[in-house]
Amino acid sequence: MINYFYIIKPRIIVGNLISLIGGFFLASRGTVIWDLLFFSLTGTLFVIASACVFNNVIDIDLDKKMNRTKNRVLPKKLISVKNACVYGILLAVIGFNIIYFYVNHLCFYLIMFAFFIYIFAYTLLTKRYSVYSTFIGSLAGAIPPIIGYCSVRDKIDLCSLLLYFSLIFWQISHFYSIALHYLEDYRKSGMPILPVYKNIKITKIYIILFIIFYIVVNTILLYFSYVKIQYFITLAIFSFLWLFLAIYGLFIHVNLRLWSKNLFIFSLLTICVNMLLMITDNFRFL
Repeated sequence: MINYFYIIKPRIIVGNLISLIGGFFLASRGTVIWDLLFFSLTGTLFVIASACVFNNVIDIDLDKKMNRTKNRVLPKKLISVKNACVYGILLAVIGFNIIYFYVNHLCFYLIMFAFFIYIFAYTLLTKRYSVYSTFIGSLAGAIPPIIGYCSVRDKIDLCSLLLYFSLIFWQISHFYSIALHYLEDYRKSGMPILPVYKNIKITKIYIILFIIFYIVVNTILLYFSYVKIQYFITLAIFSFLWLFLAIYGLFIHVNLRLWSKNLFIFSLLTICVNMLLMITDNFRFL
């Protein structure tokens, strides 16, 4: 049974649910509807789990080629592809029904959009064939905090759009640091990701640019008073340290694997701080 747990990529789910909570609290402004938060989290959990299962099924041949993925459940034949597909369908049905009946229709359409973008536009159509697949994947990956936000507000507004683009820019920088760390693995897989298709220097420049975009969007959130000054100052400290580390790796000769690993860790730290600040900034102790 433990293999059915591993195949849903629990670490990815946890990260996405944390971002959902951040978006939920940002929209709540201190008035938290706890049962709505529960259903938003539960429904999203099941849908993301389903998407991860189908991603494993589709990518089984790629996973066999890469050292970091060759020990996953399906390449090792610990679960049959048929059982994985049935499991994925069951998870999707449960998740979509929870969102549709217990959250709202807007969130249902948003999570449906993310699901099909991730499975079809990203995993099936672009991941193996286009250097721009990272951008397509980020469109789906940035949806969870918007689910959290829109479950409360039931509308798409400027704040939700800024939050969405903030997560898109973060994801692109984050993924490229992973791609540099596992560069040889990606070369073996044959996927046309940026550092393989172009070169390492171009990838480092992209990382820096998208970190800057991330900082700019969060500055706009402050400008429109969607976040408080304490939130912005704290996040700015982490964001500029992340940017400094990225710039350092561009102009100074570094051990690529060590530098990209540190950049990856710092990107995770930055987004965790971001979401934690959204929660604490909008949580009222009764």
